[in-house]
Amino acid sequence: MRAMLRDMKWNSFVSLLRFFIVLGGMGIASLVYHWSALMQLLGLKPMVDEIKKDEVITLSIIGAAMLLFVLFLLLRVLSGSLQKRVKEFMAHLDEGEKEKLVWDYQNAWRGSRTIRVGTRYTFVCDDGTRIFRNRDIIWIYPWCEKTRYSQNYYLSVYLIDTEKPEQVGTKKKDSPKILEYYENNFPHMVIGCSDEADFYYKNDRNQFLNLRYYNEENRPDELFLNDK
Repeated sequence: MRAMLRDMKWNSFVSLLRFFIVLGGMGIASLVYHWSALMQLLGLKPMVDEIKKDEVITLSIIGAAMLLFVLFLLLRVLSGSLQKRVKEFMAHLDEGEKEKLVWDYQNAWRGSRTIRVGTRYTFVCDDGTRIFRNRDIIWIYPWCEKTRYSQNYYLSVYLIDTEKPEQVGTKKKDSPKILEYYENNFPHMVIGCSDEADFYYKNDRNQFLNLRYYNEENRPDELFLNDK
């Protein structure tokens, strides 16, 4: 069990490494670039340059905030505090089920560095490690968040007992194969976004569940007989 938690923590750290490097690097660069001017403004060095006070102070504060945020998040990853939801999930399992969970993690299909899909559970190792029971997943679809400087890709994961979806970060190249794996192995899930699924989910939950979840051929209670 501890080995699994350590591995999930490591995978979370690796998945965030690029974020640490980019944001931390921007913060350090901003502070280094404005350091001399900042020291002059604070009276710690003789005033030798013409300085745009407001610009230097603003950019220095932004750089320091970036660096502090990265250090805060890094501390949370390394301390294991990002695994709070995983630990809460596991606290409700008996010893036999915990053994099944560990086995499932060790033998899970790896869709990406952050997502593993086992026969019973889906494991997410990102900025907030999580575990979902596959039998509880009713709908998954991909979507893209476009910003001025980047595009971020996610999977929206809907669970049988929650209203709002879990947002799982992924990469554009990984989404199709992950969705295909779910489609091929878990017929009780609705895969992909459609107007029909969206309408029924918002207006008639029972009819939405009848699309796949309650279908006689796809009933999760038949698919997961060994998961009880």
